[in-house]
Amino acid sequence: MKFISWGGGIQSTTMAVMSTLSACVCCPYRIASEWLRMREEAPQEFAEAVAFDETIRHIRPNGSVKAESLYIWKGLEPLATADLEQATVRERRGKQLPLILTACESGHCWV
Repeated sequence: MKFISWGGGIQSTTMAVMSTLSACVCCPYRIASEWLRMREEAPQEFAEAVAFDETIRHIRPNGSVKAESLYIWKGLEPLATADLEQATVRERRGKQLPLILTACESGHCWV
């Protein structure tokens, strides 16, 4: 299996690397399944996103208006209490689910 190192070269490794979209922890363009995956697989990063989400509603832009309606979750509710499971179901409705849910180890489908 191969990966691109930070040095820019391609090196061989035996470590499985799962490729996902790259984004800041508090990226407002994440879809429900990405937030759900972060909550389950990277709880520290999810906690950072929740903290940021809470913080943006308590700042005063330019020292005047309280930002009560800012959210990083597109559902326009606090990330900490968002029903990400249900949102993921709605997001996937009518879409083809991945046939292979794990990394390919053999190079042959379903082996």
